[in-house]
Amino acid sequence: MPGTSKDKIAVFCPKEEAGALKSRFKGLKNVEFIPAIAFADDWEAVANAVRMAELAAYVIFGSKHSVSLFFEKAKELRIKNPLKNAKVFAAGHATEMELKSLGINVAYAPDRGGLYEVYARISGMEHGPVIEISGSSAGKTDTWELAPGFMHIRIRAYSVEDCKLEFDPHGYSAVVFPSGLEVESLFKSVDYDFSGFHGLKAICIGRKALVKAKMAFKDAKEAEINTLESAIRAAGAKNG
Repeated sequence: MPGTSKDKIAVFCPKEEAGALKSRFKGLKNVEFIPAIAFADDWEAVANAVRMAELAAYVIFGSKHSVSLFFEKAKELRIKNPLKNAKVFAAGHATEMELKSLGINVAYAPDRGGLYEVYARISGMEHGPVIEISGSSAGKTDTWELAPGFMHIRIRAYSVEDCKLEFDPHGYSAVVFPSGLEVESLFKSVDYDFSGFHGLKAICIGRKALVKAKMAFKDAKEAEINTLESAIRAAGAKNG
């Protein structure tokens, strides 16, 4: 049964993941998954990442999607264990869980802070080549400067495009943003007119999403744990 008016939760997500998320959380009666962004993959860049990873001391995955691309290309190139010489880091728990599901040992994944915290952790380790595999949006920040003295290569494995959104906030009690990208997409869709958002609660995964969401939502909080399940529960999800 769908949620009643006033208690629905809108979870903005990548278009490519919407179907799987609906299936995964089908037991929650008041949650709707709304595609807000779409990925444009750069397979040549991903191939370079797979080849260079064999020479890296540290490999950082900036998103769950970057993990999926990396291992799909490694399989295509018939490279069985491209991370055998590297310590592997994840920018958050969703990325960490994706890596662990593939049998990859993750040296560190922060509860909060994302790539900033990962680079802060690496800065105290022995110097060596660092490869970061993430989306083009990650290039807007200079997180790599937190680990001076390291040879650093950032691979932009994909770019992010906004989906056409027609979101009416009436009838919703909360929204969930897995990243700052979904926040930006929603804001653009309403031409930065936030008048309909003031009564909504916003639960965000990660610091960047929270900072952006606070522009429009008075009640904006960061999820205690950087997982989608934690964020959805904090937003008030109800079992069917």
